[in-house]
Amino acid sequence: MAKPIMDSGRLVPDEILIAMIAERIAAPDCRNGFILDGFPRTVGQAEALDEMLGRPSTALDHVIG
Repeated sequence: MAKPIMDSGRLVPDEILIAMIAERIAAPDCRNGFILDGFPRTVGQAEALDEMLGRPSTALDHVIG
């Protein structure tokens, strides 16, 4: 869904991007950690990330600024 939007030079809507991130960080290979680069970029994305990180299995350990 995101590729045609990006290919046209538009920004992927938050609801699509948030769903992609949520699905990805729930994958088994992310159980030991993951790195987010360029996410979140909007208030809506930050709020969604807060909700995702509120899950017991998904905790924020480090932030690189």
